[in-house]
Amino acid sequence: MTIGLIDELAGQGVAYMPVFPLGGLSPLQSSTLLTSWTRSAERERPSTRGQVEGRGFRTR
Repeated sequence: MTIGLIDELAGQGVAYMPVFPLGGLSPLQSSTLLTSWTRSAERERPSTRGQVEGRGFRTR
């Protein structure tokens, strides 16, 4: 019988706490996360075409 991750952790005395909402995300939350991620990615975007092509990003 295969022991699941949560059962294995419980056997070791380790508590498991999911950090992702069990019900999923509503469209409002999804768009908020996407906006946040996009802003973060824009701050880290390379500035030269060579850097963009070297890192596998598409150029506009």
